[in-house]
Amino acid sequence: MTNLHPAAILKQPTTEHHGSCAVCTTVQALYARARAHTRSGDYRAAEDTLWRALWFGEQSGIAELDRAVLLNELGVAAKTLGDHDRADSCFRAALDLAEEAGHDIFVTTVCHNLGGLAHSEGQYAEAERWARKAAELRTILLGSGHVEVAVDNAALAAILMELGRLDEASRLLRSALTTYEAAYGENCLEVAVMLNNFGALSHQLGMHALARQQLERALRIKEAVLGREHPEVAITLANLSFLNETRGSRLAAERHCRRAIAILTSTVGQTHPSLVACKSQLQRLTSGAKEG
Repeated sequence: MTNLHPAAILKQPTTEHHGSCAVCTTVQALYARARAHTRSGDYRAAEDTLWRALWFGEQSGIAELDRAVLLNELGVAAKTLGDHDRADSCFRAALDLAEEAGHDIFVTTVCHNLGGLAHSEGQYAEAERWARKAAELRTILLGSGHVEVAVDNAALAAILMELGRLDEASRLLRSALTTYEAAYGENCLEVAVMLNNFGALSHQLGMHALARQQLERALRIKEAVLGREHPEVAITLANLSFLNETRGSRLAAERHCRRAIAILTSTVGQTHPSLVACKSQLQRLTSGAKEG
């Protein structure tokens, strides 16, 4: 189970051409509150706050790019909650607005997130198309060594893993990880996301000891940065559960799986793919125990 960390290049709405400082202050305050909810893993609260910001902004006449930023964040929240139809609508509306505004950097951000959504739905060819568009465009705009290009390449690598193109995936992940560690050190969230994906790749390649090292390091970083109950933590717990099952460590697999389910049940929708996958695995693990 790979991590696809959503891209968010613009940190807050620009609130240009709104005609009122009150609009600027209110939209930015709501946006900041939503981002805080997202960081804490409370995506339902983030979604509610973003809808309020969008409604207020539309009533007050904020710029197209500001609306695009809010819609993109709404797409991220909806995807995390498992509402893929709403996420798709939000991302595509954000893309249209970003293209109309001529903001190519933000276009790449939304393309990245559309790739992540398609990946979550198992539409890997579509996911690759969006992910390559994001990586190629951002490389043109920022240069191949930029950290945001590394994020795009890591996302593309996760998709290529699903398509069985492991050599290219490994090359992209290794390059992305090196770029991010050089820029931000070894203990930032993006490094953890890439380590999670490396662990999944190593598992696929049968390198189980290396996979365990990578996943456990990813888990330590995520817990330190995000807290123990964040849904991002559950993704790596799920991978550790799958790895332990492969290695015959059923009790450890069940322990990690139950913890992942507990986190996801309290933070995402019941139809979220990761939660569904974890519940299916737990049923398999417990059924095997009863049969034994």
